[in-house]
Amino acid sequence: MSLSFPYTFSVNGTDLKTKVERYSYKTSYTPIYSETVTTLDKVDHNVIIRWRHGLEVRINPLSEADLKALQTALAGSSIASVTFSSLQLEADVTCNMTLEPSSAALLLKNATRRVVGELTLKFTEL
Repeated sequence: MSLSFPYTFSVNGTDLKTKVERYSYKTSYTPIYSETVTTLDKVDHNVIIRWRHGLEVRINPLSEADLKALQTALAGSSIASVTFSSLQLEADVTCNMTLEPSSAALLLKNATRRVVGELTLKFTEL
């Protein structure tokens, strides 16, 4: 499978792939190891018990309506169902993830609109 931009990215069923900044899409695939067991011959043993996905995306500047849609997709609980394209597996993955706290900056404010930017979302699989 060949991955191309825009990559798959949805949170709780809300498609957000068009909101992602072009070169900011980062995924990780980290091994989770068992506890180390030392045998009588003094050799340490551990195995990979599973793999944990991570996703980091920078969001393009958002209007108030887009920001509200993003907040609605992320609202409700601390755990989100995220579907994204894993760069390591070259496949779409769906898993339950937590969102790290993030901040945003007000880029533009005038009488008719407000634009928010510098927003990075970091998700980690449970």
